[in-house]
Amino acid sequence: MENCVRCKISSEKVNLFDAVYEGRMENICERCSIIENVPIIKKPDPEVLKEAEESNLVRDRLSKIKGDFDNKRKEPVDDYFSRKKKLKEIDDNPKLELPLKERLNLIKNYHWEIMKNRRRKGHSFKQLGMLIGESETLLELIEKGKLPEGSESVIRKLEQYFQVNLRNVSEALEFLNRKNKEVLKTPILLDDEGCELLQIPEPEIEIIENEDDEDNLSDDILSNNDVSEIIGEERKDVNESFYDKKEISEKKFSLGRPWRRGYKNDEVPEIKEIKNEEVSEKFVLKRGDDLNLNSVNSSRVTIKDLQEIHKNKIEASKEEKRQEQKKIEERERLIEAKKEELILMKEKESRDVDNYLGGSELFRKKEE
Repeated sequence: MENCVRCKISSEKVNLFDAVYEGRMENICERCSIIENVPIIKKPDPEVLKEAEESNLVRDRLSKIKGDFDNKRKEPVDDYFSRKKKLKEIDDNPKLELPLKERLNLIKNYHWEIMKNRRRKGHSFKQLGMLIGESETLLELIEKGKLPEGSESVIRKLEQYFQVNLRNVSEALEFLNRKNKEVLKTPILLDDEGCELLQIPEPEIEIIENEDDEDNLSDDILSNNDVSEIIGEERKDVNESFYDKKEISEKKFSLGRPWRRGYKNDEVPEIKEIKNEEVSEKFVLKRGDDLNLNSVNSSRVTIKDLQEIHKNKIEASKEEKRQEQKKIEERERLIEAKKEELILMKEKESRDVDNYLGGSELFRKKEE
């Protein structure tokens, strides 16, 4: 186990670097290197290793020989304020000091898993690097257990290519747990195209100013069921039933002068009683009930009742959509859990095959 030469902290807790300290090559943590202003020797990035392996053109080699100083990057000058800023950044983010293996949450002996899967497929470092688009030198370092900065993308590529989990908790489980928490906290409402809705859409209610607008509104709201034709037939039935029940001639309902002069006074109360009797009978529709024209007298149905029926149907359709959305989300969660279970079964089978072929013996020798 390696320790920092200055603060004696172990390499399991923080990330150690090679540095020239008091004339010797020593291991030092990033915090101590900033305090002592010691230059550290960092491991090369994957991009630098990949550029080094690519074949340079003649023009690039000539420009380097000639000394093209314009393309060189100017390194920032280390002073007291820049070091103080770096220390503050480390204090704000303690995870930056952790070893790269702890930050990536890798399993124990991850490099052995990579080596076994590479040898099982019969690939060399060069072939594997060409397949996943990474440097050959970088893959050799990772198999030796040395992780340079920026190797998270390489680990992800190796997981996808070999179909193994090199981390303690897989990304699928993390995504599933995070999605379950979001579903429990706030339900999400989606439209037909799958976009999230901020509020529940409701039909706009128009203000009725006169009788003509009232008739137009009732026809527009209930156009899907052709209620406009039903209303016309109901009005016709109401007029016919009114005249048939009371057997009143057309002359009694003429509003001209002959009605006032020609008929007796005892006929007037009869008409008033008929009107009062018809007006007193009102239609009452309970909430949640549907209108059945066969069992209900159509003469007592009003436009307000029809609007209430339409409103109840809209609420019922909204509830059906919510239930359907819940079923879809539950189905997605079950599919994700099933996929994760299959991955774990494949890993278990591969471990059993390795133990049977003698992979466990190599593992024991390495530990000894």
